[in-house]
Amino acid sequence: MRKRGLCLACLLLVLGGCGFGEIKSTYQKGLEALEAGEYETAVSSMDQAIQEEYRLPEAYRAKGIASIALGDYPAAIAALQRSLNALDMSNESFERDTLYYLAEARNAYGEPAKALEVYGEILSRREEWQAYYLRGETYFKLGRYQEAAADFTSAVANSEDYELYFQIYQLYAGTSRENDGTVYLEKALEIPNSTAEGYYNRGRAYYYMKEYEKAEQELKEAMNQESPEAMLLLGKVYLVKKDTDSARAMYQQALQREDQKAQAYNGLALCDMAEENYDAALDNIQKGLAQEGADRQPLLFNEIVAYEHKLDFAMAKEKMEDYLALYPDDEAAQREAQFLESR
Repeated sequence: MRKRGLCLACLLLVLGGCGFGEIKSTYQKGLEALEAGEYETAVSSMDQAIQEEYRLPEAYRAKGIASIALGDYPAAIAALQRSLNALDMSNESFERDTLYYLAEARNAYGEPAKALEVYGEILSRREEWQAYYLRGETYFKLGRYQEAAADFTSAVANSEDYELYFQIYQLYAGTSRENDGTVYLEKALEIPNSTAEGYYNRGRAYYYMKEYEKAEQELKEAMNQESPEAMLLLGKVYLVKKDTDSARAMYQQALQREDQKAQAYNGLALCDMAEENYDAALDNIQKGLAQEGADRQPLLFNEIVAYEHKLDFAMAKEKMEDYLALYPDDEAAQREAQFLESR
């Protein structure tokens, strides 16, 4: 749950705006490359700054962040540790943020035990819900469920952040411990919020709990308060209830919003597949993929499903290979790929 973009913005504001004159330094160019997502350039620039012993803590940290983005976790770990070691004086905010990145790199490199130590250090300095959540997530993935639950309890204490509750639930969803995750949905339902956001998120909670009548009621009220997100989720509720006409009406309405077109086309494709019209589904998927800034993953996955239903297994396999190259960690897709291999 690290807000990498937010932290990077803070990095640029705090470290980049300190006045370097008119001439741009290698260090500044590295920061600009980091902000632009040009991570190899950022690493190269920071290496030069480090050779010049220029702003070593900041340069090492920027190199570490870029190395995480490149998937070079050993380099990231080394750079972030050197960033902390290079500090001449205590800077609590800087150190804490660097520790978060260090824990992220440790986890990504397959060192969860060392990541736990880093989160423990963060919490020893100051208790923060982010550290509790991330440590709990690490415990959960290690199968240390009691310790995870204790950290999640600390993370959500007095919280009115719906996303936090839902993210914890998603860890439990689909496992043998899903009922334990439902507790967090129930806590989300207790948040007092009579705005469109509140009705929408209560609708989400009921949707995850499979209480579709209650979800529909909350989402309709959210729509009455002009919640655009509620249309898309209400479409899903109608699909589960096998009310394809009502679902299609929601997605057609969502098409009127530029920022929802890709999701709306995906929803229409699901309606088409529910009606066994797979050619129409593929057409809507292509329309969704053509939208600028589209979330391509669900569209590409449903494209595979549509080809499967058309019994075009050769095309489904080809699309699956492309999909897994883009999203190798999708466990549902991995299972589907095994099914396709048997066809």
